[in-house]
Amino acid sequence: MLHKEKEALQKKADRCGLSVSEYLRQLARGVKPKEFPPGDYARILQEMKSINEKLFRMMEWSGDALYDDFLQLIKSYNIAIGELTKRAYGDEDFPIEELL
Repeated sequence: MLHKEKEALQKKADRCGLSVSEYLRQLARGVKPKEFPPGDYARILQEMKSINEKLFRMMEWSGDALYDDFLQLIKSYNIAIGELTKRAYGDEDFPIEELL
């Protein structure tokens, strides 16, 4: 293996949080290792969760007049958070319930 190839392999394994050996084992089993999302991703999701909580409080304060509008907005927001999370972490790899 060329030095350049070894470095590229190491980078791919690092992005997945795996050793090179485990990365190669997964490839040999036909599993494509998943890369971790960028480091800021979890922080951004936490920020989105905070915004969601504020929206929920605003919905409670709004009374009956805007309740349905806020509820629909919150549902749409939660769906967006869920989709982003699934794309970044995969369906089973991340406890989305902690964020919603």
